[in-house]
Amino acid sequence: MAGLLSVLTPVYNGVAHVGRSYRSLAMQTYTDWEWVVVDDGSVDGTPDLLVDIARSDPRVRVAGHRPNRGRGYARSRTLELARGNWSVVWDADDAYHPRRLEIIDGARQDGFDFSCAYAHVVDNALRPKGVRGFSMFLGATTFVHATLGARTELMRSIGYEQGLTTVGQIGEDHRMGLVLPTRHRGHYHHGVLMVNQEDREVFLLKAIHSNSVRLRVLRELGEAGTFRVPEPVWRAEVRRVRNKLLVLEAMRLFPPAYKRTVRYRSFGEVTPGYSPAAEDTRFLEAMRHGFAPAAQAVA
Repeated sequence: MAGLLSVLTPVYNGVAHVGRSYRSLAMQTYTDWEWVVVDDGSVDGTPDLLVDIARSDPRVRVAGHRPNRGRGYARSRTLELARGNWSVVWDADDAYHPRRLEIIDGARQDGFDFSCAYAHVVDNALRPKGVRGFSMFLGATTFVHATLGARTELMRSIGYEQGLTTVGQIGEDHRMGLVLPTRHRGHYHHGVLMVNQEDREVFLLKAIHSNSVRLRVLRELGEAGTFRVPEPVWRAEVRRVRNKLLVLEAMRLFPPAYKRTVRYRSFGEVTPGYSPAAEDTRFLEAMRHGFAPAAQAVA
């Protein structure tokens, strides 16, 4: 059954991206949505910009708090405010293809618990780097969190971690990304539905913090019997992440070494023979121009 989709965006000092994010949303072919934006104590022009957008579109709902409390708290707050029976992750600094909500609604009507897709990864100049697909992990197919749409109550039951002391509260979504594909029925769209601008936030401390949280969450979920693999299998993965952390910590002696390893990061698997369609290239070009009115014909 079709109905309201709650599109969830936490944002902190996002004045450079919020307008583009909203224009990406306004281009969606599926129009029965609410945009729930939580301003996480921004000190730039984000609050004023959000007020202006909300005045122009009654589907936009804005909440905020001070001081900054971190991404985990802000994500949780968007979930609390959601009124749709499905919620959609919509990160402020990414952009999403016009049919994304339509495809997620199709997954909802087909009885899935969640939906996800490929991500087009680009550099700071929005030049394509590759396509991030799906990865097999402890017997489950994992995905890029920013492509997620799911049953709202299910997302609330899993939750996001709050109070992390990591950079930008990185790692707040690890539990969500492991529990959903392991225990619930997912719709995997084998095509690009988002553009992820990656390079500007790749640095060593973030990698260390992310893997530290991942290590803890793996242990907790494994000991709770979440994974559908034998105990020696998930414990071997715990050891692998722990060893990776040791290597990352050693790189603190020479941080530029980490940048050299980034080029070898796995993008996940895509359908054999898959390559982005011409419409993906057109969408990137529209994104470069901030989705000006002339670009809104992109389909």
